Amino acid sequence: MGEAKRRKQAGRQQPARDTALTDKPRSSQEFFDQLAPAQRPDFFQLFEATREITRDELMAVRSEAADGRSEGLESLARARHADLDDAVEAGFAASPDGEATRRAIACRKGCYFCCHVNVSASIPDAILVANTIRSGSAGRFAAAVRTTAAQIAGLDPAERYRQAIPCPLLEDGACGIHEARPTACRAYLATDAGKCEASLSSVKAGGQPTPVESLAYPQQLSAAINSGVLQGCAEAGLQSCAVELTGAVDLILRDATAVDRWLNGEHVFAPYRAGDG
Repeated sequence: MGEAKRRKQAGRQQPARDTALTDKPRSSQEFFDQLAPAQRPDFFQLFEATREITRDELMAVRSEAADGRSEGLESLARARHADLDDAVEAGFAASPDGEATRRAIACRKGCYFCCHVNVSASIPDAILVANTIRSGSAGRFAAAVRTTAAQIAGLDPAERYRQAIPCPLLEDGACGIHEARPTACRAYLATDAGKCEASLSSVKAGGQPTPVESLAYPQQLSAAINSGVLQGCAEAGLQSCAVELTGAVDLILRDATAVDRWLNGEHVFAPYRAGDG
C-alpha cells in the first residue's frame, strides 16, 4: 500500500496543535472543518468512483470462466480496503494535528473488546473472508464460524452483545484474518480501550453497555465506500444488500455454489436487518 505509506510519512511532517487535542481527538466535524478546502474529502465523489469501479469490475468478473472468478472478487474487495486506508491516511496527512489524532487510536493486537457485535459487510467483503478461510491459511476458523452463526441466528443484535458472543475469527484475542478484515472493522478506530473493556465487562456482568469513544471520520469514509460497493453491485445486476458477516461467511463455506449463484443474479444471502449492529 505504497500510497498510504507515502501519505503517512507526509503526515508526520505536519506540525501538531499545541492544545489538549493530543489527549482528546477532534470530533468528526472539527476534524473536517480544520482541513483546507482543497484537502477535504468529497464523500459523494468517493461514492461515485467506488460505484463505477465496482460495477465495472463485477461485470468483468461475471464474464470470466468460473475458475477465474474468485481471484477477481478478492481483488475487488482488497482494492476497496486500500481505498479506505488511503483516504484515512490522506485525512491524517492533511490535518495539522493528524499525527496526534493517529496516536490517540487505542486499537492494538490483543484488544478485542469490540469484537462481540454484528458486523455489516458487503457481499464482496464476505466472499474475501470466506476465501481466506478456504485457502488453508485460516481454515481452522471454519468450525468456529459455523458454531457462531448458529448461536447468533435470530438473536437481537443487542442480545448478541449482552451474551458477549465473540467473533469466531478471534484467536488469542487477535483477529485471525486481519489483512482480510471487512471495511466496517477497518474503519472502527477506538480512542479509549479502557472504555471498550468496561462496556463489555458491564454486559457480561448483566449490566448495560456503557459509552465508548471512536473516530467518526474513518467511519464516514467507510460509509461512502460501502454505499458505492452496494450500488455497484446493483448496477451489475446482482443482489446488493449488506449482510451480517458471520452468517454470510458460513453460508459461503457450506454452499460451494453460493458465490456463482450470486454472480448469476440470484438472491442468495439474507439481508442485514436495520438495527442489526
